Amino acid sequence: MPQLGSRQRDALAAVLLSCSVAQAQDLAGALAQPLSPGSVALLIYHPGEAAVVDRWTAALKDERPEVRAAAARVINTSGAGTLVQALKAALAVEQDHDAAREEILALAALGGKVADDALLQAAGRFPGWGSAFVASAIARARGSEALSLPPELRKAGLKSDDSFLSWATRGGADGLTTAASTAVRDGDAVAWEAVLKLARRSGADVDAEVILAALGRPDDALRSETYWHLALVQYAQGKLDDRVTSALAAVERPADLAVTLTLELLQRTLGRKPVELADWMKALDQQKKRAPYATRLLVEPTLLRYLERRELEALSLATRGDAKALRDVVKLVSDPKLVRAEPRRGVLVAPSIDGASVATVGGFPKGFVLGVLQASGCDPAAAHGVALGKVLFGPDGRPQRTALTDSQTSAKLGGPPECTDAARVLLGSTLGARWRPEQEKTLLVVLDPEVLGCMAELPVELSRSISITEDSSPSGELKPGEITPPRKTRNVPPVYPANAKDQRIQGVVILEAIISPTGCIRTVEVLRGVPALNWEAVRAVMQWRYTPTLLNGVAVPVIMTVTVNFRLQ
Repeated sequence: MPQLGSRQRDALAAVLLSCSVAQAQDLAGALAQPLSPGSVALLIYHPGEAAVVDRWTAALKDERPEVRAAAARVINTSGAGTLVQALKAALAVEQDHDAAREEILALAALGGKVADDALLQAAGRFPGWGSAFVASAIARARGSEALSLPPELRKAGLKSDDSFLSWATRGGADGLTTAASTAVRDGDAVAWEAVLKLARRSGADVDAEVILAALGRPDDALRSETYWHLALVQYAQGKLDDRVTSALAAVERPADLAVTLTLELLQRTLGRKPVELADWMKALDQQKKRAPYATRLLVEPTLLRYLERRELEALSLATRGDAKALRDVVKLVSDPKLVRAEPRRGVLVAPSIDGASVATVGGFPKGFVLGVLQASGCDPAAAHGVALGKVLFGPDGRPQRTALTDSQTSAKLGGPPECTDAARVLLGSTLGARWRPEQEKTLLVVLDPEVLGCMAELPVELSRSISITEDSSPSGELKPGEITPPRKTRNVPPVYPANAKDQRIQGVVILEAIISPTGCIRTVEVLRGVPALNWEAVRAVMQWRYTPTLLNGVAVPVIMTVTVNFRLQ
């Protein structure tokens, strides 16, 4: 390494001194502010300071849930492991759901197995979502180790659902095979169902040996789920593994009605002549909505097309009160463009062409975004432009390295430096929504008042979401019920970057946007794109607005695929 001259050493010392002075001023300024979500968040880059530890400890005890949630978020993303005991104490008495989620994520990430008791208690204190959320948080933190949850956690009902498996398998086929083998070995039908759903959504294959082992199990629920999965795979791909097909040929008619039904549907997808299921038909004729798989045929309606006319009419009458109500659904799912489309979500989505995924920041707890803007002195009404940063997420979804790009100075952004400071805090406080193997992600903070207002909404729950393509009918994981699709009320065309024009660069950017129940664009991620065009496409789409999407009259979030074309005239 070349030696520095005296002038170079003096210049470097001056730069380091100015940086340390600026950091000290930032720290002192944040500590001088009243306790609030924003002032707590501004301390994110000083986790080792004793005064900061004391401030975050006090914030976890604050009577305002938004302050506790903000503290837990920055403790988590900054890796302040010395606050594990403070997190345990806060979670033990937490009543607010939003703050509890942040405390659970932080404790699972930083506490290791020492935190298991506290997490177990939290799972029981928040019925409805606690068990699944705690299991997912553990999977985020531990990866494949979480596939063998301690017995006491399993007994408490911690569920191995889709989110759990997405994090535990880390997006790899090996991890999925391990999860599948574990579920079959343990006879865990719930985990097996989640593994198979994840495999279908991500496009991954389940090892044929594991499928054969599941077919040989005496567990009715396990075999029924296997038949259902194979029927969906056979329809979507047109072929099963030869060993599996041979094993199916030797299967005897089961006694359990649910297993019989799924096996019959599978045999029909393989081209066998339908055999009427007298007991199932009898249940439907009595208009029993809980007849085996009646509801699931509506939630995952692909196999409806294999029902005989009388079976379809009986199912329609039992579930909808109208013998003809499901006919349009059958026409829809029979369209191969909808059913056999590339999976819309999942751990194996192709990355952007530039090798680094591009997305917007988001998923913050209540009061976090507006608090950061206020504490940093960034006026939302004056903010405009885009802050562009690079974040390297670790395997647990926490940021390991963050930095604003050198080209995105406050002058070029056209906004005040205070907004750049706010953007830096938001970048460092973002948790990865999907695991990427040591991949750097380009994150955008769109400095627009309306966009920031959307970001300030509570995080949306995607468990009841529907998937659509822009200007199309709902597709993907179709849900039963009457859907009122979103209608665009505000369109902002993308700005063609001057450097891209000069270099004659054009192309298509494919985005995935999450529309909140209010019609806001909450987050945008580039699925495939062009490096010189990606972030302008994202900035434009973030400013679009829609009418709420209604499912049976209730506003729900929407996952929408959007295509933005850049064409030179």
